[in-house]
Amino acid sequence: MLAGCADAVETTRRTGARTEFEAGIGAYTWLFRVRRLDTGATPLGWVLIVGTDISHLRAAAQALRDSEARYAAASRAAQDGIWDLGVGEASFYASARWFDIAGRPAQPGDCRVEDWFALLHPDDRAAVRASINAATGAGHEDRLMLRFRQRHTDGDWRWIEACVIVERDDAGRARRLVGSNRDVSDELAAAAALRTSEEALRRTLESAPHGMAI
Repeated sequence: MLAGCADAVETTRRTGARTEFEAGIGAYTWLFRVRRLDTGATPLGWVLIVGTDISHLRAAAQALRDSEARYAAASRAAQDGIWDLGVGEASFYASARWFDIAGRPAQPGDCRVEDWFALLHPDDRAAVRASINAATGAGHEDRLMLRFRQRHTDGDWRWIEACVIVERDDAGRARRLVGSNRDVSDELAAAAALRTSEEALRRTLESAPHGMAI
């Protein structure tokens, strides 16, 4: 602390520039601001040092970093693509898995909302937009389920199932949307194949000249 204080005081006394430094005192963290006391254009050679306890700010910053680290770890472990959109913002944060589902390089980052809508099937785009806009209005449920087709970079249309949570402020206004996207193309294809097989078996049984049992 003493070294930081001496350097700040010397710099302020010599140049007149305001300086600041942090110092730990016991379990507390303090921010000290230093300014020179002048009378008009005449330097007096005195300085004023004002200290502020910022321990709670440092603790909050560390808690935020820890929370972000846990969120990043959970996103990497999940098979769903995680995204986070502030209401009214033009871009949203998306996890590496979100980009992977879309066929993009699997690296977390920002995506423009309109760029995402451009990936949606023309027959689904308006409905998805309307559902999201409606969910942010007052009196709507805070949970939204969507299913839509999204263009993959290989040219195929992939069926995506999205679970969206609407976070609201104390007044009930939508503040942000947090969602998870899952590629359900294989599941839907398997279900369709099963229905086709069952229908073929039913027609076979109905057209058989004699009774059949399985």
